Amino acid sequence: PYAGVLYDLTEAYTVYASYTDIFNPQTVRDVNRKYLEPIVGKVYEVGLKGSLLEERLNLSTAVYRSKQDNVPEQDDSVPPGDNGEVFYKSGGKGVVVEGFEAEIAGEVMPDWQMSLGYSYTHAAAGDHSRKSTEQPLNLVRFATTYQLTPALTVGGSLDWQSGNYKAGKRPVGRGEDGRIITVADTISQKAFSVVGLMARYRFDEHLSASLNVKNLFDEHYYNNLGFYTGVYHGEPRTLMVSLDWQL
Repeated sequence: PYAGVLYDLTEAYTVYASYTDIFNPQTVRDVNRKYLEPIVGKVYEVGLKGSLLEERLNLSTAVYRSKQDNVPEQDDSVPPGDNGEVFYKSGGKGVVVEGFEAEIAGEVMPDWQMSLGYSYTHAAAGDHSRKSTEQPLNLVRFATTYQLTPALTVGGSLDWQSGNYKAGKRPVGRGEDGRIITVADTISQKAFSVVGLMARYRFDEHLSASLNVKNLFDEHYYNNLGFYTGVYHGEPRTLMVSLDWQL
């Protein structure tokens, strides 16, 4: 079931509120290779949408709260399966996720496009302890392009996130039987940002060349933190040059 209501404050701004029931069958399995019970719960959301500069620039904000049962969690107590399958377990009942989102995007000035978004997400278990600590609380996404000439367009991007962490096990040695001895520890990283640049030159209506630089300052960060007491490193600085032909 879903219900929503919208109210036009002006011709440019609309407020809304919505309610949704959640029933989401899961595709992940536990260590016994049985599918987890469906996620069930409720979602409430209130927001505002509008436009500026004669509808060239759009903005939106939203506050939401959901309460869910059976949210899957990676089961670190067992190793992956023979085929690399990751096993999960139920996160229990009463998982509450609260958050806020805001975004503005469109044409700021002639030839200047921009998008800026911010999100805050907090998840807590039934006992009010924080869940999903491997996910950052705060995210900022910014991207912009500017057409310097009819042929040349330049741009840049900035992605920022607050610090995150996850409980894990740190190896400290081996026992007499050869097994690795571990102690409880926390895998964490501080807040970081990743900057990108781009340029595109259009030779004619068919041919254009592009230059894209990702992670301009070669920031060292983790994309996935705490995965089976490990990490996945983020992409280092990369540069790509391309030619595009369009009929």
